[in-house]
Amino acid sequence: SSDLFQEVGDSIEYASVLNNLAGIYYVQGNYQRALENLLIVIGIQQRYDQTLQLSRALNNMALIYKKTNQYDKAIQMHKQAILMKEKLHDSTGIATGYLNIGSAYFENENYKESSNYLKKGLPIAVQLNDDMLVCQFYINLGMSLIKEDSLKN
Repeated sequence: SSDLFQEVGDSIEYASVLNNLAGIYYVQGNYQRALENLLIVIGIQQRYDQTLQLSRALNNMALIYKKTNQYDKAIQMHKQAILMKEKLHDSTGIATGYLNIGSAYFENENYKESSNYLKKGLPIAVQLNDDMLVCQFYINLGMSLIKEDSLKN
């Protein structure tokens, strides 16, 4: 389908297919191929001002960077995606972005920053009344605070 969309000049659908292919490559562990697809996707989405799709592609790229222990790049991508989610007034996307940043800092053993970002996103999740998201924040925040040693008396 990517060949067909490219042939007929439908760049938006072509980018959508490449984003899906990137997800498949990610699951297969072919991170380099996934990143290559996402770079094309991001270029197309920037050209056509596809903010929502662009923010999703940046999140996907961040997940790959996190998986390959490139935490600084992952955090940078999540921060860019949050800025776009703010423009779109996507509170769930913003909260999830903070959760992802907190997780990346946690995995990089920067527990203080992990806690800081989780504390930024938790009120948004509470306001959304999303019990599953709130639970994820509390679990991650609790783990960060324990590692940070902030729970000592």
